[in-house]
Amino acid sequence: MISVFDTNPVVFESTDRILTVSYNGVLCKDSNGQVITDIDFDDVNELHLTRYLNSNSNYSIIFRDHNWKNIEGQDLDPPDALVAAQLLH
Repeated sequence: MISVFDTNPVVFESTDRILTVSYNGVLCKDSNGQVITDIDFDDVNELHLTRYLNSNSNYSIIFRDHNWKNIEGQDLDPPDALVAAQLLH
C-alpha cells in the first residue's frame, strides 16, 4: 500500500520541540537538535493507553515492542504521542 509518508513526512514544530512522523517512525528533537525520541514503527507491536478516558487526568501512550516491553526513550508529551499513534495506523 502506498502511503503519503513514503515521500513526505509530517513535521510539527513548537518552541521547544520538533516532532517528525515519517513512514518509518517518529523522531522528536529538542530546540538544540538533540534527539529526545526515535521510534521505528517496525519495532512497535502495541500501543498501551493509560488514563485515556479519564477527563480529570493526563493520559499516556506507551509504545511496546514485540516482546510486550515498553520501548525505551519515549519522551513524548501526550499530544505528540497521540499524533504519532494516529498516523501509525
